[in-house]
Amino acid sequence: MYTLDFVSQHLGEIRMAFSLFHPLIFQNPCCEFRRFTTADVQLFEELFNKVRSGVSFPVAPVFVVQPVWCNDFYYNEYPGYARLRDILPLLHARFLWWAESGDDIYHPSVSVSN
Repeated sequence: MYTLDFVSQHLGEIRMAFSLFHPLIFQNPCCEFRRFTTADVQLFEELFNKVRSGVSFPVAPVFVVQPVWCNDFYYNEYPGYARLRDILPLLHARFLWWAESGDDIYHPSVSVSN
C-alpha cells in the first residue's frame, strides 16, 4: 500500500497523519529504535483514514527531509526506503518501508547484517 507512487499522491495526507502518529509512537528518542508492530500499522492507518475523511486537524508541522546520497548503503540494500527518504523524514520513511516490505532498516535480517 505505501509504495512511492501512493505516498507521492497522498503526501499531504500522509504528513498530516504522521503529525498525529509521531508523538504517540516516538515519545522519546529511545523509542525511535524500537521494533514496529502490526498495532503501529493499524494505528497509522486509522489516523490516515481519519485525515482522508476530512476530519479537521491542526496544521501539519514542517518536517526536515534529507535525501539519501545515491551511493549510500541504503540505496543498494533498501532502495524503496531510500526513495521514500527523498520525500519523508528518516523515521517516517523507515516506518512506511517496514509497513510495505517487512524490512526494518534498524533491525536488518541476518543476510543484510552480515
